[in-house]
Amino acid sequence: MRAVMEIVSGHQTSRRIPLTEGVPLRVGCSEPSEVMLPQDALLEAVHFSLVFNGETCWLRVAASVSPIQIEGRAETSVELADASSWVAGQTWFSLRLIPHARANQISGFPAAVLTELRKNQTPLFALVDAARDEQVLTLLRNSDQQSQSLYEGLQGQLLSRQAPYLLRLMPDSATLARMLHQGWSKSWGVFLTSRLPFDEVRRHFRRFLFVLDEADREVYLRFYDPRVLRSLLPAFVASQAAAFFEGVESFLMEGASPRELLSFTWSGHELLQHAFELEGAGEGSPLA
Repeated sequence: MRAVMEIVSGHQTSRRIPLTEGVPLRVGCSEPSEVMLPQDALLEAVHFSLVFNGETCWLRVAASVSPIQIEGRAETSVELADASSWVAGQTWFSLRLIPHARANQISGFPAAVLTELRKNQTPLFALVDAARDEQVLTLLRNSDQQSQSLYEGLQGQLLSRQAPYLLRLMPDSATLARMLHQGWSKSWGVFLTSRLPFDEVRRHFRRFLFVLDEADREVYLRFYDPRVLRSLLPAFVASQAAAFFEGVESFLMEGASPRELLSFTWSGHELLQHAFELEGAGEGSPLA
């Protein structure tokens, strides 16, 4: 069993945080909480904690805090079920308990892509576009991996079905295998490698959501679409490329052909592009 807390409302809407078995996750407005929501003025520094033991999850309110409302009841300590929801301060939260997933067997090009992605020693992320396919949000909501929309606040709530999401992917993640099985060659998004923490990677890409057009109007830049990014990167001048690659070691994405995996890196003075021909993927390759 895996446990994931989701922030359902407020400034950090859509943020999903996996719980580590045996390690309390503290939530509040400031340190020493691991999850901090400074925009919620009604939260204490540590408002509540979640403790997951591998099978069940307990919510415990800090000693100095009034009981919180969970599904119409005032509680200070309660065992949470899957899909439980509660209010703390001015923010809604929910919990998902997700059974350990065994990735479906996939074959052909997606299996070969997975092999290539697992070769990377640098932490792997994906930028995925919820507007491309309703299955993208389903994938995120059923995942035990960390994720969050690049949009924030009211915009994040109103555009949750059209938003780009940042997703942290462990190499053995069933989510990664499912994403490739369902979305490879459908322009669901792009992969990247970075040693930066999740929040810093997200902050970096939020800087590029809008650009100015010829009339100096802000327009969306869909850099998370592989069809856009594989054309955009070679067109960057050096200063633009350096800024876009800041903290990012590589971008990886589908090419115009499903059997092609493209890799882009920045040497410090030039863009390096490599294309991998995805041949010889075995049928029914088991991916755990």
